[in-house]
Amino acid sequence: MNVASRHLWLTPLLLACCATAHAEGGWSSLWRTPDQRGEAQLRDGDAAAAARSYADPRRRAYAQMKSGDFRAAAETYATLDDADAHYNRGNALARTGELQQALGAYDAALAKNPADRDARRNRDLVAQALQQPSARSGQGPKPSALGGGPGAQPPAQAASGPPGEAQTARGSAATQSPGSS
Repeated sequence: MNVASRHLWLTPLLLACCATAHAEGGWSSLWRTPDQRGEAQLRDGDAAAAARSYADPRRRAYAQMKSGDFRAAAETYATLDDADAHYNRGNALARTGELQQALGAYDAALAKNPADRDARRNRDLVAQALQQPSARSGQGPKPSALGGGPGAQPPAQAASGPPGEAQTARGSAATQSPGSS
């Protein structure tokens, strides 16, 4: 095989690599892990893209919460078995209105960490909301019962983030720097 024919099959291969790298965010993305790409997307304000990029389930669930996909976040947190994951799953379920399941998640968090004041408070708020006539009739709680509505806070604020925003990063690796995975 001569030199010219070797270059003929290499050229399409190189063009395909270049096109793929450009479509996925440039050359620098070729050298990043999925979690690093997710961190960059989250930093750029694209939580939905970050949720699709993250390999780490804790980070993925955090991004799902940030993007407002509470049901997906609850499902992702359900794959983890620690107090923070159960607490965060309870928050996600409460945001979807699945109060009975949220109560169970907070109970699971308390079983792992009985001293967790946030989980206890959220559990009590959800139990109280379940006692309201609107919750028993299947209409769900009033927005104020679980911190819903404009400018309201979720049941318990985590240690970081502005009020009124879904706070589920407690114990999350999503707060680590991109290179720390």
